Amino acid sequence: MPERNDTNSHDFEPAITENRFKYLDRALVKHRFRGDALIEVLHTAQELFGYLSEDTMSYIAESLHLPLGKVYSVATFYPAFSLEPLPGEIWRLCTGTTCHLRGADLLFEFLTKGRVSHHGDREMEDITRTIKPSSCMGLCHAGPVGIAADERPILHAHENDFVKHGRNPREPEP
Repeated sequence: MPERNDTNSHDFEPAITENRFKYLDRALVKHRFRGDALIEVLHTAQELFGYLSEDTMSYIAESLHLPLGKVYSVATFYPAFSLEPLPGEIWRLCTGTTCHLRGADLLFEFLTKGRVSHHGDREMEDITRTIKPSSCMGLCHAGPVGIAADERPILHAHENDFVKHGRNPREPEP
């Protein structure tokens, strides 16, 4: 197994980071270190660490015997992955075709107005949550659809569904 550099794990205590890598190692073993399991392994790493650091992606690339560029290209292609820690809870809003036709893009525009991450993706960030675009969630009959941080689906999503305690997340705290 490749050596890993835990210097990127500044948000975690060393023992906690070590535990998270043990779970990542279990996922690698489960998938028999096969390169075709890259997306599943990236999802596991994202769940464990909250984002995909350069060190984590290097570790995955070495473990799966893949070029780092391949891992990076997959991690940057899919909006489910983040290369930097995101603030607060992660909420998702489907921007697939049906949800788009039912107003998801207008809702997303309202929620993210004036906010663009340095990766060029439009994201709404405040202290309590990040709202990211998502591909089709398979709930087209109830669009637009969102997924709350607790994995609860938000059917027929409306801006109020993304507002915590009656406050528009774009407005500053009083």
